[in-house]
Amino acid sequence: MNARVSAGNRPPGRPRKYNEALAERLCDAIADGLSLKRAAALCGVGPSSVRRWMDAVPGFKARYARACELRLLLLEEKLLDLCEEGHDAAVDSEGGSARLRAVKLEIDTIKWQLSKLLPRQYGEKSAGAEGELPLSARMDREEMAVFAEMLAAARARIGEG
Repeated sequence: MNARVSAGNRPPGRPRKYNEALAERLCDAIADGLSLKRAAALCGVGPSSVRRWMDAVPGFKARYARACELRLLLLEEKLLDLCEEGHDAAVDSEGGSARLRAVKLEIDTIKWQLSKLLPRQYGEKSAGAEGELPLSARMDREEMAVFAEMLAAARARIGEG
């Protein structure tokens, strides 16, 4: 029997690369918008190692989940910025068409990502049995008021252009 195992130490094999500084860098990279694969590569570890840490390291799974939530908020903010950029591109007569297509593609890509990552919030809504929207798709009065304000602002902006 191996001396390391009999001494009560960790079983033989490659030592775990996990440490708090590495976990912090990884979660920060994910919160800044990187995918798990890119964040792990940036930190010099494999995505499979990160997935193992979620089960093996107490508290890491919650930190990773929080970083993913922050990444989603960043995507939502990016959508708003892209809408502004789309308005600017629509007004631009020189090269605006190509820029507008690029912005639309990026918006569609982010919408697709959000629909896969948060299907209850951003997934496609289907009509219920009596033609009603499902509960998750219904808007309360406050959400409707916010939407109405956004729509009015967009209409005013289009009128300015």
